[in-house]
Amino acid sequence: AWSWLDPPRPLLKMLRDVTQRGRFTSMNVDIFETEDGRLLVNELQTVFGASTPVDQLRVNDIPGRYVFDDQENEWLFEEGDFSRNACTNERIDYLVNTLLKRK
Repeated sequence: AWSWLDPPRPLLKMLRDVTQRGRFTSMNVDIFETEDGRLLVNELQTVFGASTPVDQLRVNDIPGRYVFDDQENEWLFEEGDFSRNACTNERIDYLVNTLLKRK
């Protein structure tokens, strides 16, 4: 039960590995944890949204998300509300920035 909690770094590493291998830039990855602690991918969803219209992650009671810093090779917490409009705002922002970089 990691929802709304600070996720363990091995979980973030696994999720990054899955999305990097698949070259996914917007992907929901559902994970099961076995009784012996193994992490298993249950499903991948390209179309997804927040189950509630409020924040999906809180660290020290602060809403936000984790982003991977390639230069530092580590996960950094970014404070903010990223769940509005079923997370669509973030996908649109990514698309616009990608298109602007192509010019």
